[in-house]
Amino acid sequence: MTSPTTSPTTSPTTSAPEDRPEIRILPPPRAPAPEAAGGTALHLLPALGGLGAMLLLTGVGSGGAGGPVRLLAAGLFLATTVAVVLLQADHRRRAHRRRVDGIRLGYLRHLAAARARLAEAAVRQRAALGRTHPAPASWPPSPERAPGEEGYLRVRYGTGDLPLDADLLAPEPDAVEPADHVAAVARARLLAAHASVPALPLAVDLRERACLILDAGEAGRAVARAFVCSAAAGHAPEHLRVAVVTDDPGRWAWAAWLPHARGAGAYDDLGPARSIRASWAELSALLPAPGPGAPHLLLVVDGAGSDPGVGDLPGTTVLRLGGAGGPGGWTGTTLDRLDPAKDLYFFDRYFDRGLPWYLSQFRDAGEEKVVGEVC
Repeated sequence: MTSPTTSPTTSPTTSAPEDRPEIRILPPPRAPAPEAAGGTALHLLPALGGLGAMLLLTGVGSGGAGGPVRLLAAGLFLATTVAVVLLQADHRRRAHRRRVDGIRLGYLRHLAAARARLAEAAVRQRAALGRTHPAPASWPPSPERAPGEEGYLRVRYGTGDLPLDADLLAPEPDAVEPADHVAAVARARLLAAHASVPALPLAVDLRERACLILDAGEAGRAVARAFVCSAAAGHAPEHLRVAVVTDDPGRWAWAAWLPHARGAGAYDDLGPARSIRASWAELSALLPAPGPGAPHLLLVVDGAGSDPGVGDLPGTTVLRLGGAGGPGGWTGTTLDRLDPAKDLYFFDRYFDRGLPWYLSQFRDAGEEKVVGEVC
């Protein structure tokens, strides 16, 4: 995994309250109870009474003439009565089924309408985030953002699931009266399927993050290049500066063409010096002085170690390849105990579970180390 160590919730995922659609999903209907046995017997009493009277008459006169005829008539009456009983029971069963089907069909139509509105909200959310944080393949992006504008100093770093940007009003069903099972399952599946929107642009606010961590390798370096280009394309040099400290300056020579990488007041034989150096001591002399009105600094640290003063710079976001604190830090020792395939994906995926979860998972984790190294 090559995403920065930050929660997807750092991306602006919600619209203004007046722009958020309101989608109401009714609780599932109550399951209609079948008619009690007493009610069915009440409808059958006339037929049963007639059957008893016929059997009584047949028994009284069975010794006289016409006994076989009476027995045949009694048999026919018995068969007819049984048929009536069965037909009435089947009719009532079918009526109950039609009643249940009608209730379910009406509720499923309600869910279908809600599903259409949920899908429409997801499309609107995807389009809005796509305009604010376009994919690298669709560059150039929207015009450069100035302070106070939407998306200012927010930089796209990948895609992932985000909560649906809608006011979903879905009250829980009544616990006293059981809901229809089919309707309840359909509602639960609908809510689960549309609770989040997949493959949306994820962005991080540089003002809120002092440190971002990427894998130490070509895959992580590719993400870092895309991240730097995305940040530079959406912001003017007076609002964002880019600096690189690396043990291989040739690896980042392409960044020298960015106007954001020009040193502050320093020149060389080719003009303004570029803020790409092999050591922090060389680079620090080229950086603008921090303070009110100063541009935000995006500092890439690629294989150059960890300088104690780098993480303390105000108005700076450190994009570090290889994990904070170096191999001997808490991050490095934790990764040593994990499956190598998990890498920093482990931290990125579960970042939003919070500090208590981290402390319960890693015995070497302390509150100050989590804040200082995971950022």
